Amino acid sequence: MRNRNFEPITEIFRRIGGGVNASDRRRIFRGTLHSFLIQALSVALVFASNLWLVRSSDPDSYGLYVHVFNWVSILAVFVMAGRDDLVLALIPRYIREGKNRLVAQLIRACNRWMILATLVVGGGFVAIIGYFPIKALSEHGRLFLISIPAVYFTACLGINQMILQSLDHIRQSQLVEKIVKPVLLIVFVALFHLAGASFNGQHLILLSAIVLGICAASVLFLTSRKTLPQSPTPDPTRLSIDTKQVFYFFSVSLLNLLSTRLTMLLLPYFTVSAKDIGIFNICSRFADLLIFPFFLMHSVLPQLFARHTPEEKHYTQGLF
Repeated sequence: MRNRNFEPITEIFRRIGGGVNASDRRRIFRGTLHSFLIQALSVALVFASNLWLVRSSDPDSYGLYVHVFNWVSILAVFVMAGRDDLVLALIPRYIREGKNRLVAQLIRACNRWMILATLVVGGGFVAIIGYFPIKALSEHGRLFLISIPAVYFTACLGINQMILQSLDHIRQSQLVEKIVKPVLLIVFVALFHLAGASFNGQHLILLSAIVLGICAASVLFLTSRKTLPQSPTPDPTRLSIDTKQVFYFFSVSLLNLLSTRLTMLLLPYFTVSAKDIGIFNICSRFADLLIFPFFLMHSVLPQLFARHTPEEKHYTQGLF
């Protein structure tokens, strides 16, 4: 006998999912629910970890840490160079076409690229701020130097999360960064705090780099476990990456990051206190709640659209 209490919910789901097959509809609802739970917990953990960092050091050290990691985020975008969106666009299509070998080749190519790109981008950045006297950068050259490993870990985490998402492992793609990372920060800071160690900006940067390294290794392990098995039949198709498409993805990622971080990047040029940067960063955590729905849907929908060809216009309209 049907439970009448669930009939309104069932009817809403049926209407929302009109024109979409049951498999995709199930992915959307289940993925959105998981994303909601993960993101809600993440907001609380990220805020708590940042507050704990401030309380364990001082506002100026925290502000300096935020300033350095704002640039780490930008350098990581240059290291990824649009490949995070590329895997999200190509892997679902390759899976649908049964080209598992190309999926494995693309994953290996992206992870190899990041190692070389980190050396070039990170080394070039450190050389520039070391040779040219640039305000708010050159005086912190040593801190930027020790943060270069964090650039690689951030890029590695970003790309491999997208790989997991494109393979429809939505929970696993979010758990490491959204839950494990802030929890590790809280635990490590607590351990150092109990040991009686005092924190400064350099300690915070090193600690965050270690946490990022653990998270990057974890997501690499998940990616290797979740990669689809290759067919024993030789596939003559070779991996081909469209440089124009990669540049487009890179430009969108860079402009999006600049639009969200531009204020914090400019603050050091107009204020002498790193404390103000730290305060602004804490306040911006609350502002992130405004785009909460975007985070929910972005973890579910892109790979579904990528799986369908432009010729399936009627179905993609229903999905939209």
